[in-house]
Formats: sequence, structure tokens, C-alpha cells
Amino acid sequence: MVNNSSPTSVEISPLSMEGLTYDASTGESYNDFVERKRKRNSDYLNSLGFGSSGVSKMQQDINNARARKLANSKQRVRPVKGVRQPSRRSGRLQGETVDTGFYVKNDTGRKIEVNGVLNDKDEGESPVGFYDNRINDGSDVTVWEAYEKDDQEGVKESFLEMLSTCLPDTTEKPSAKKKSKSSTSKSSTSTGATPTMDSIVSNLASCSVSLDYNLKVTPEKIYSVALAPTSQKVVAFVGDANGNLGIYDSSKEEHEVLYSRPHTRVITHLDFGDDNKLLTVGYDSTVRIMDAETGVHSQILASYGYEEVCKKWSSEPGYGLDEGEGYWWQYGTWDRSRNGLWLTTSTGNLIHYDTRSGKVGLNANVSAKKVNCMSQHPTNNNVVAVGGLDREVKLFDVRKFGKWNQKSKKTSKAPKPFATHAFAGSINSTFFSPSGSYLLTTSTANVLSLTTDAHKCKGDMSKASQIISHNNQTGRYLATFMARWHPSHDIFTVGSMNKPRQIEVFGKEGKGKFKCQARIRGDGVSAVCSRNAFHDTLPVLIGGS
Repeated sequence: MVNNSSPTSVEISPLSMEGLTYDASTGESYNDFVERKRKRNSDYLNSLGFGSSGVSKMQQDINNARARKLANSKQRVRPVKGVRQPSRRSGRLQGETVDTGFYVKNDTGRKIEVNGVLNDKDEGESPVGFYDNRINDGSDVTVWEAYEKDDQEGVKESFLEMLSTCLPDTTEKPSAKKKSKSSTSKSSTSTGATPTMDSIVSNLASCSVSLDYNLKVTPEKIYSVALAPTSQKVVAFVGDANGNLGIYDSSKEEHEVLYSRPHTRVITHLDFGDDNKLLTVGYDSTVRIMDAETGVHSQILASYGYEEVCKKWSSEPGYGLDEGEGYWWQYGTWDRSRNGLWLTTSTGNLIHYDTRSGKVGLNANVSAKKVNCMSQHPTNNNVVAVGGLDREVKLFDVRKFGKWNQKSKKTSKAPKPFATHAFAGSINSTFFSPSGSYLLTTSTANVLSLTTDAHKCKGDMSKASQIISHNNQTGRYLATFMARWHPSHDIFTVGSMNKPRQIEVFGKEGKGKFKCQARIRGDGVSAVCSRNAFHDTLPVLIGGS
């Protein structure tokens, strides 16, 4: 029995079990018993709405609902025979474009780089982004701009106090304690003149890195490191993958760290000039100089293309250098005279900019692929070495390059290299030693190569090279190894994939061959230090990961 008093509840009385067992003594035949039982079951199901009458009613309700749906729907338009109706196509397939403010700058198949600024249609006017997604239009950037307004004044005071002693000096060198900065290694030495090569190696060999000096200096992966050229204290500068510049003062007990953001992409190289100014080169194709006395990053060069949006920069020295999507400055450094800059590009170009005349005199294509590094010989400034993804180190005489015409929209004429060295893997870096006697190359072929008097070689340089087996497979999540020389001595440092984690220092043995002579370890070396650098005058080594 169904109780319809409530639309949301149903009460069902149980089926009576009386008379469900056949009893022959009653005189009822078995066939009559079966028919009676079937009728009772049917009546019970009908009372619940599941019988034949209930099913018919449910089917009728369904049919009525379908009829109402068809009646309310729009009449279907049937295609005319013999006439093909156009198929629906998306705006993308029809070639329509929507101004979102973004565009693909570089698509390598594994990584897509997107530039631009989101256009906010609701505000009625799209915000104006800076060319190549740069930090600004080329205006000066101060260190404290990276902080909230309420904190800027305090950061400014801390910075000026920190950098007030970052000046090249001739004062007596204080004795150094054993320290490390993520990892900065500082070995003990006597006070006085610049330490000798042997004392640097021996002191670093006995150095252990403390956890107290393993510091977080930048938010992203480190790509460049440099130490301020002062003997009064150790001040480290670190550039990361997102254009941040971290600054660490080791003289502060609380390990003070400041940061600024002069670039929007990788800071690929840091280099102090003789005038106490720090050169920063970024993948955003800009070069800035930070004055340690004022904390101001001033842009001295930036690349621009020939497109219409760049016409307003037509008087700039970098106008016409940018080649469009996939173009950036891969590496840059001062030239030996400190009166100009050397730059390499992702498209295989070598650039020289004269800071005195304010002109780009050389923009030549020296490789079909990206050039990762370049180096100018310290005594014969006419010789430069380049290396990159084409797996070959090339030496050029800069006097044989053609001059670049800014209006021609063509690169300078490049001469043939007078000496080469082919490798089985790409070239991460290639640097001349301070004496000029050796050319140090780091290759993904898992070798370190040292070529003796490379600037005097002709043709193939491989026969004049010492090859050291070294695991340089850092993978995609670490910066590549770039073995670097000491600023004054023919010793070099490089990261290591070995465990326990360590930083390696190589020097010459008695026979003139280079060998690992110091492995800097300790609790503070907890990661692979891909980028390392020596201090100019102190027995100090910095490593960044």
C-alpha cells in the first residue's frame, strides 16, 4: 500500500506471507494455487506503480515530456540538397588574431618563451610594456627600488654603508678566517702583499666550508658571481636567472644580504672595472653599470631592432642589433683596455662596443649557432677566442673584421679563424689565463682542455692541448660549468658533480701539467656550485648554485 500524504516519503506495507504455501487438504488444485499467487503478486506490484498499468503510465509521462521538448525546441534547418554547407572553423584557423599583449619570443620545442604585457580590456586602455620585456625604458635603477617604499630608506642606508669600503685600495691585507659563502671559501694567510699562487692553493686545500656561511642570496638559480675588489672585507655579488642581483657582506655578524633587479632575465656575467663600477650583462640584451658609491644601475647599451616600434631609438648605438625572436646577449665582458665591451649573442654574433665613442664598431657572425663565451688575450689584444654550440673553439684576429654599418641591416664581415679546436660536445666557456700562456675550455664532452700558447697556433690546436677528463653533465636544472682563472695567477676553479659536494682548484705540477690540487668541501658545500670565482687579492673563493 502506498501512502501519498507526503510527496517526499513513501510507506510500503509488507506483502502478507499467508497462503503462500500449497496445501492439498484444502481441495484446491495446484494450477489454481499458482494462478492465485500470480494474481496477488500482480495486484501488489500495481499498487506500488510497478505493474503493467504503472509501466504504461510511466511510459506515457516520458512520451509527453519528449513531445513538450520537441515543441519548445527550434525547428531544425535541413541542408539543401546539392549545396555544401560551410563547416564551422575557429578564429585561429580563419587567421583571426586577438591582441592579448603577448607574443612568442622563442620556441625551442621544449621551452616556449613569451614576452609582452597583458592587455586589460576592461580599463579601456592597454598598458604600455617595455621593449623586449625589459625592466624599464633604459632609465636608471637603484638598488632599493626592489623593496617596498616603507623599506627603501633603510635599505639605502644599509647599502651605502656596506659598499662604502668596496674600493680598490693599497691598505694592509687583514688575516682571513676560514669561511664560505654559499659557498664562499676563505683561507687563512699572513697579512701583507697579494698571496702567491702556491699559498692560495695550499690554503684552499686545507679550507673547510661552514654551514654558517651557506646563504640564500638570490631567489633563483645562480648564473654569475663576482667579488668586490677590496681587501678590507669580502662583499659578494651574485646574479640569478630572473635578473636579480644579490649582495652579501661577510663582515656583518648577521650575514646581511641585499638585492636589486637591474634586469628581467638571466644575469650572465658580472665584472668589476678599474673605476669601481660593476658591469652587469643580461639575457634581456641590456648592459648596465652599477656605481658602488651611489647604488645606481645605469644602462650603457641595449639592443633594438629595425621594426617600427624601435624607430624612437634610432639614434641609440644598439639600434639595429636585435634580430627579432630568439635573439639575446649570451655573454659580455669588458675589453682589456676597459674602454669597451665584448658581447656574444644567441644567433652566433660577436659584438664590440666602444664606450668612449659610444658606437658599435663590430657586429660579425662568427658561428652558425649560439656563442656561449669569448675571451680576449691579455697581452696580444688583437686575438679573441669564441666558443659555443657549434662545438668548436675559434681564434680570430680582430683587425681583420669589417666595420659594422648601423644603417646597412647587415652584420660585419667576419674573417676565417686562424686557429680552431673541435670538440665532441658544445663549448660552455673558453678563457685565456692571466699570463696568456693557456686557453682553458670547458666542454660538455666531459673534458677540460688547456691549450699552450693558443694565440701562436695555426690551424688545429688539439695537438697543443692537455685534456683533463671531467664530468660536466650538470643537467637542465643546474647552470653549466664554466672553469674560471684566478685574476692574477695561472690557477683555475671549476664546479664538480662528485660526492661529497666540492669545488675544485687546479694548478700546475712540476712538469707543467695541470692537476686538481685542492678540493673544497664541508657541511656548507651542500649543492653543486656551477659558477665560481676568485678574489683579486685575498685567498677567497666564492661558489654559487
